[in-house]
Amino acid sequence: MNLDRDSILNFNPVDPDLWEVAITSETETWTLPVIGFAVVVSYNGKEDGELSESTLSPVILDEEGLISSVQQYQNNWEVRPKWMLKRKI
Repeated sequence: MNLDRDSILNFNPVDPDLWEVAITSETETWTLPVIGFAVVVSYNGKEDGELSESTLSPVILDEEGLISSVQQYQNNWEVRPKWMLKRKI
């Protein structure tokens, strides 16, 4: 199987009323709803013969209504914003 970095291997949906991601850029902070959690390829070792690595990542619904993992969302920024998973009260 050919896996690229940020490929989603598995997705488990959750109620969007339970979790949110607070994202902080250099100038502002905002929240986006979490619609699930995914196992995402964080390192692909096919170039050097190493094993690939994966991580658990929140899956969000962004401002434009697109679904992406937090890592994929961060890749759209010149300076990657910081993020924190929060449980809604």
